[in-house]
Amino acid sequence: MRPEMLSTTPDFGPDFWARLPALPDGVSRETAAARLQIYLDLLRKWQAKINLVSPDSLPAAAERHFLDSVQIFPLIRPTDRTLVDIGSGAGFPGLVLALCRDDLAVHLIESDAKKGEFMKTVSRETGLFVAGSAVPATTSEKAHPGFIRPVVHTTRIEKVTPFPADVMTARALAPLKTLLDYAMPWAKTNPAIRLILLKGESVSRETDEAQEAYAFDIVEYPSVTEDKARVLVITNIRQK
Repeated sequence: MRPEMLSTTPDFGPDFWARLPALPDGVSRETAAARLQIYLDLLRKWQAKINLVSPDSLPAAAERHFLDSVQIFPLIRPTDRTLVDIGSGAGFPGLVLALCRDDLAVHLIESDAKKGEFMKTVSRETGLFVAGSAVPATTSEKAHPGFIRPVVHTTRIEKVTPFPADVMTARALAPLKTLLDYAMPWAKTNPAIRLILLKGESVSRETDEAQEAYAFDIVEYPSVTEDKARVLVITNIRQK
């Protein structure tokens, strides 16, 4: 990262990126850092009015929320084209991932309208456009043919009609068995869907409980933010 970037992205300098595995070719850390800084600044501003994240986590938000989300990035394959993030909240991890890789069509599902509006504001203020199937309607967006803002679905996951998606993500949303309940209709639409989930220290118990109802393949990765946390990649989901 160039030295002049350090003053404009104080929360996302070299120390932030040094804790992550190598990012895929073509990813600009400078662009990502600039976007993430705008995002964090907006989070701090909006948090004073609505509860987007735990107030106790705000002083360390760069690590607690942004780094925790970005660590998923290397697990997304270059061939993945559509990502669905469920229970997005303030955009973690889905919107963070969109800011780092704009060739993904990103869908953010969040039932809280205020949080949905916050994510739309972040997309607009960061100038984010991601891959999409339609040319945006507004004049400014028509300059980006084939790209749209990340799609925010302000509703419950159960009310969204599943469509083919390569990746589904979730963070701090529900126990693993419940997440698989949510994912199963999507797996019927695309059996090759991969779930990438951020889980806490209860991951072993949750996995055992989920395996009572579902068969699946699972790979665990250590979290870069918490010793007892794990990043799960789940594939080949089948009901028992």
